[in-house]
Amino acid sequence: MRRIGWRTLPLAGRRARSVLRAPLRLARFPGILAAVLGSTLIIAVAAGASPLFISATGTAAFRERVRATSPFYAGLSLTSTYTRITPHEVADRTDLAVSVTSRLPVGPASVTITGSQASVTAPASKAQAQVRLVMAKGSLSHVQRVAGAGADGFWVARSVADALGLEPGGTVTVQLGDRLAAVRVAGVYRDLGLRPLPAFWTPLSSLVYPSDPALPTPPPFLLGEIEPFAHLEAVLRDRGNIRIDYPLQPALSLSGAETAADAIPAAISDALSPVNVYLGRLQGWVQGPPLFDDAGSGLPSLVQQAEQTVAAATQPVQAISLAGRLVALRPSPRRSGPSRAGRWPCGWFECWDRQPQRTTPLCIRRWYRPGGASPAAWSCSRSRPGWPPGTRPPSGRVGSGMRPPGFGGTLPRWPWPGLRGTRS
Repeated sequence: MRRIGWRTLPLAGRRARSVLRAPLRLARFPGILAAVLGSTLIIAVAAGASPLFISATGTAAFRERVRATSPFYAGLSLTSTYTRITPHEVADRTDLAVSVTSRLPVGPASVTITGSQASVTAPASKAQAQVRLVMAKGSLSHVQRVAGAGADGFWVARSVADALGLEPGGTVTVQLGDRLAAVRVAGVYRDLGLRPLPAFWTPLSSLVYPSDPALPTPPPFLLGEIEPFAHLEAVLRDRGNIRIDYPLQPALSLSGAETAADAIPAAISDALSPVNVYLGRLQGWVQGPPLFDDAGSGLPSLVQQAEQTVAAATQPVQAISLAGRLVALRPSPRRSGPSRAGRWPCGWFECWDRQPQRTTPLCIRRWYRPGGASPAAWSCSRSRPGWPPGTRPPSGRVGSGMRPPGFGGTLPRWPWPGLRGTRS
């Protein structure tokens, strides 16, 4: 391919070439390159710091509100009141809760079943005591054990064990109305009302302490795991409340909480919708009542409070960010430098001697070193062809009048780059 000079290219091509070569030209001027990169960095930091700061502020405000309340309050709570407690009913509600919360950022479920008040009878002494049938998933990790171990059976309070003479490994008869059931005693725990109530039992505090000091203390709990407890309730034909609580996942950002808050109404609607029930071959599938009576979450209100905090902090932060951008874009004052009056054009290059009164074009320096100056004494830069202000080449050719000051040599016979014609 024939090489074409820059003068023969169309105007658009020359501009494109100039734009492409501009970043490479900055490498010849480290100071300007450092200034350009520094200004770019300041603008990028000023532009990007504002959204990051606002996002961090919103996330911190949201997490602080979750800690001030409870992860369970920010999660999802599903309640079924006065329903038959059987293994089948408990399994149906547990499966529905898992399906409803499949797209929510929640942790493991906490299942609590509260039954009726029943009486327990010791088989030997026939002494009786009142208890409350309660099942709380993971409850054995939140009680102070006195005797016994394991979950094979039920745990009774120390006050009941002392009154009836019960020990781990023995049996006790539970009576509700005219229904009786014998259960095994797995262990004995200290009564919950005798010490500060752990946070785990806070939802059941009304069943631990009386609402009025003048009223008698509620009966202690008869605790058991979910499977034996549901089987006991089915034998006694008891009715009670089934509550499933899902805590919000920790370290959730405000954007993730906003997405979850938008999905909460759909989850609540699915939980409270009627379900289909199979009634046998004759009736088939029919629409039954909802499995849960109530569902709620405090997440939308917590997100709204955090968004109000973000809105209050947005305008000041954006003002500071804008001020940083203006400072980065402000032009710096020009610094004094070497005089350009003695610079001589030589094609795309302009060179001058750093020593005083020595100005020589680059094309001449290629063959002649005036005064024996070392190459370190020269400074070069790329520029468009042109002549210094107030000077014109005589008759379009380079003559003796164009010799630089202090130049005593003879110009070589060589085409002058960037100028038409050659010197004779």
